[in-house]
Amino acid sequence: MAIIPEPTDLEIVTVHAGAITFTLTVPGKNAHASTRLEGVSALEKLEYLHGALRADEAARCAAERAV
Repeated sequence: MAIIPEPTDLEIVTVHAGAITFTLTVPGKNAHASTRLEGVSALEKLEYLHGALRADEAARCAAERAV
């Protein structure tokens, strides 16, 4: 529990935005520029995962507003 002095006109407000902390490892395979098609871009995979995380956040926010 925490008491945080915010300007709420002395009203008690229960609020917590929450937090998710995790470590994400995105595998790839490095390759020289002359043979780059033999490699696997971890950055391209990360873009896909980042989109999925943003979609999940949007769904969570929409569910919270619906309550």
